[in-house]
Amino acid sequence: MKSLFQIEVFKAVWGAKAVATPNGEAVFEQVMLDSEVSYDLIEDIAENKYDIVDIEKWISTSFVKDSSKTNASSIVICISFYDKKLLFTGDSCAEDLLKALGNWQKQNDENYHFDVIKLPHHGSINNCFKMLDKIDGTYYLVSTDGKKFEHSSKETIAKIVVRSTENKRYILFNYKNRMYELCNDQLAEEKYNYEVRYQTGTLEI
Repeated sequence: MKSLFQIEVFKAVWGAKAVATPNGEAVFEQVMLDSEVSYDLIEDIAENKYDIVDIEKWISTSFVKDSSKTNASSIVICISFYDKKLLFTGDSCAEDLLKALGNWQKQNDENYHFDVIKLPHHGSINNCFKMLDKIDGTYYLVSTDGKKFEHSSKETIAKIVVRSTENKRYILFNYKNRMYELCNDQLAEEKYNYEVRYQTGTLEI
């Protein structure tokens, strides 16, 4: 990351060098965001005719692996506290996340079920699809207003919802965006044993 940043700084200002200061770090983050090509789909979900009855079809899809070096540098935090496990994934890529969790699992003799999972990169399919083949949880956090990109991806929500389970899964949104409205369907929630919530206060687990 340091060498890549230096190249971008040099291109922006001929001969300039990266400086390790708070302001320099802020510039670093912005330069990296501006220099990358996003594979996210820029369209409003309102432009799509989604119907929750088709949710089982959504998991049959292809995706493009997130190649962002900035996202791949996200810090992943796994917290074990008494009998609870929480996974905070930042914008990490599924492949890197699974590799790190594999090492953690071997060292700590843990399984891949978490009480709380913050979905990577706001629930983008490019970051979540492979992760959800192996990792499961009770509470899934979706942090996005969904206005610019199609986040969270309908395929990500489908991967969470349609898997068989004895225990109810909860999908918690911090905005009442269109994906929240789509999935907040009583018949679907009863059929697939999940619940959608608009979470504004403290989550008690």
